[in-house]
Amino acid sequence: MPEISVTKNYFEMEVMKYWSYPKNTKFDTKEKTEMLIKSGAYIGARKVDGEHARYVRQNLKIGLLSRTRGVDGSFANKIDKVPHIAKWLNKIVPDNSILVGEIYLKENSNASEVGSIMRCLTPKALERQKKNKLMFYIFDIWAWNGEEYFDWGIEKRVAKLNELRQTLANEYITFAEYSEGEELWNNIEDWLQAGEEGAVITKKTCPVYEKRTPAYATIKIKKELLKDIDVFFTGVAKPPIRRYTGKYEDIWELWENEFTGEKLPVGLHYKEYCEGATIIPVTKGHYYNIPGSFEIGVYKDGEIYPIGWISSVTDEIKDDFLANPKKYQMRPCVVSAMEIGNEGGLRHPKFMGFRDDISVQECTYEKIFG
Repeated sequence: MPEISVTKNYFEMEVMKYWSYPKNTKFDTKEKTEMLIKSGAYIGARKVDGEHARYVRQNLKIGLLSRTRGVDGSFANKIDKVPHIAKWLNKIVPDNSILVGEIYLKENSNASEVGSIMRCLTPKALERQKKNKLMFYIFDIWAWNGEEYFDWGIEKRVAKLNELRQTLANEYITFAEYSEGEELWNNIEDWLQAGEEGAVITKKTCPVYEKRTPAYATIKIKKELLKDIDVFFTGVAKPPIRRYTGKYEDIWELWENEFTGEKLPVGLHYKEYCEGATIIPVTKGHYYNIPGSFEIGVYKDGEIYPIGWISSVTDEIKDDFLANPKKYQMRPCVVSAMEIGNEGGLRHPKFMGFRDDISVQECTYEKIFG
C-alpha cells in the first residue's frame, strides 16, 4: 500500500486548460504541429465532443466536477446526473483519487446535447438518458488511493492509467488511446476526416498544471488543420468492394454465389455458408450496385485533371447518381483534406457538400496547389 500523503483539497483544484495556437499566428500551424508530433516529444489522443469532468473521491466525499465554478465559488457536482457511472466508480475507486475525462454521448455525440442533459435538473437529466446514457471518457489520472501524480509527466500518468484499465472497465467507461510520432499524425488525420472534434497532444514530460498550461506543453488540435478546397465530380465512379469482411457474418443478410455472382434473396444464409455452399457475404454497395467512390478533379491548363477519389458521400447521393448520372458530371463541390501533396494528390479527402454557386472553371489546380 502506498503511503497516504495528500497535499491538496482535490475538490478545489482548478481545471487543466489546454493551450491553442493564437488566432494571429503568422506561421503555418499545420506544418508546425506535424514537426512537433514527429519529433517524438509528444503523445496525443482523440478529444471527444462532450463536457469536461473530474471524478474526485477524497475523505469519503465523492463528486463529478464540472469545468466552471458556480455562484458559491465551488465546482458544480454533477454526480447525481449519471447514477449508472457513479454506482460503478463509487464501488471500485479508492479514497483520495482523481480521474480526469469527458462526459459524452456514444451515439450522435456533441457538446450541446450533453449540455442539455448535464445542465438540467436531475429528474429531467435521467429522463433524457433513457435511450442513450452518458459515457465517461477517461484520459488522465492525477491521484489514486492517496498516491499523487501531479509532478509526473503525462507519459508516466498514462502508463499508470493503463495499469488500472481492467479495474475501471465498464460498459459506460472508455479510455483515451494514446499514440505518438507518425502513428499519432495519421490518427489525427483520420479523426478529423471522420468528423471527430479533434485531438490534444501533450509533451511527454508535462506535469499537471492548474489553469492554463504553458505554450507548447499541450496543444489543442481542431478542424483548423483541415483545408477546404473547390473541386468537381468528373462523372467517373468506382465499383464498390465486393466481399463483406465485417465481424457479423452470422447475422449478415446480403449474399451471392461466389462464382456466378447470382444474388441470393435477402436473408440469413450463414448456416448454408458454414455447410459448404459456394456463397459469400457481400457489401451493401455491391449487392445493390451502389458506387463505391467518385472521382474528383480540377482544371489544369484548360484540361480536366483528376486529383483523387471520395467515398464519404451519402447513400442518397449514390442512389441518385445511378438514376441521374448526368446530374453529377462536372458538378462543383467542396472537399476537405489535411494532406495535399506537392504533385497534385489529396490524402483521404472528405466530401463536405456541393457548390452549385460556382462554375467548374473556378475549380482550378492553381487555387489548390499554387
